[in-house]
Amino acid sequence: MAYTQEQPDTGSAMERVTGTISDGDRVIVRDLSILMLGTVPRCGGAGWRGCFDLPCDVAPPRRQRFYRLETSDGRSGQIIFVGPEEIGSHQPTRVRFQSSGPFD
Repeated sequence: MAYTQEQPDTGSAMERVTGTISDGDRVIVRDLSILMLGTVPRCGGAGWRGCFDLPCDVAPPRRQRFYRLETSDGRSGQIIFVGPEEIGSHQPTRVRFQSSGPFD
């Protein structure tokens, strides 16, 4: 599986949204505060990347697996987790992700 390096879209600013992350029909977490930034892959087209703090009582998602993100403003799309930034036993885990297709 090949990944292209994405650069921040200079016209985009970090956006805070509330969203739900699902794995198929199973909701992993609801009403999660998420930071997102629009990106432009080298091959063209728009994408998103972002991060959120996963609550301590939620199992971290697996890297390189596809999940669905639905935001409270009606947008949705497929995302892939590129890894946790830091895992602490009693603190939320900061998780990074990127979109893997249209997000609208």
